[in-house]
Amino acid sequence: MYKRFLLVVISVVFFGTALFAAQNAPGAKPGVAATVNGVEISTDDFTRTMYQLQRTILDRRQIMTAPQVARMWTETLDGLINDELTYQESKKTIQITDEEINREMEELRKQATNAAEFDSAAPSLRAGLARGLAIRKYIDTVYVTSPVTDQELKDYYEKNPNAFRQPELIKVSSILIKVDPQGGDAGKAEARKKIEDIRNRAGAGEDFAALARALSEDASTSARGGDMGYIRRGQLAANLENDLFSLSPGTVSPILATPSGFYIFKVMEHKSEEIISLDSVKDKVRKVLEDEKKRAAANAGVAELRKKATIQIFLKPEEHK
Repeated sequence: MYKRFLLVVISVVFFGTALFAAQNAPGAKPGVAATVNGVEISTDDFTRTMYQLQRTILDRRQIMTAPQVARMWTETLDGLINDELTYQESKKTIQITDEEINREMEELRKQATNAAEFDSAAPSLRAGLARGLAIRKYIDTVYVTSPVTDQELKDYYEKNPNAFRQPELIKVSSILIKVDPQGGDAGKAEARKKIEDIRNRAGAGEDFAALARALSEDASTSARGGDMGYIRRGQLAANLENDLFSLSPGTVSPILATPSGFYIFKVMEHKSEEIISLDSVKDKVRKVLEDEKKRAAANAGVAELRKKATIQIFLKPEEHK
């Protein structure tokens, strides 16, 4: 929690300081981050993109240094400029149909959790989709790359061994009986008696998933029959991890006390570490390499567009040494 708070403070301080400095730069236009061949990129768009990147970094619990924040600033604005250049170029040759936009809008609608909010935002979403589709179609049409060869697949596979290493995994289900922090020793004894009874029933052959659905007090897993999915080493506390990875599939663990209460676990499956063969992931690797080639071609193309473009940048981060 402290690291998360610190990252917010760091981001706000450096981001805010740089924005203040940029708005007072010579020739700055209010509300405009840059212009590309006369087309304005708003500070609102820039700020929104920076915010999305910062949220991703927060979710990963990463701490950024001042130079990293400044570099992210520059790369974000460069990305918006490159998108605008590509979009301007796409309008010369690319057409996006209503059918294409409707199809993308329908996919977004399926993912929306609030229909009313989606409908309210639909016009701006539609405009953004049209722009994004034009950029994507332009890149796919103009930057044609050579096919990925079998040798390139093999080289990538051999140079990135860790990407194809499946770690040791166990599939685990759990049942929790909580301990009331206000219940004292009597409450703890009552919770332990409950979990002991459940463990005895599981040991006698009752279905673990049915017991979890009926009796587990873990709201996050009880509806799934206690299913916690696959777990790899490093995801759990060391003592708990050692206990669970030592169990054979089908075995119910001893009762384990945690700050939340008393748990029992059942190991449903145990997968040993293995190296995934190239044949089984060839299509995925091919897609990765195709994307890399396309990205390299697009980067080279936009670099040429920038040479011919008239670009004015009004936002510049403060130098942090």
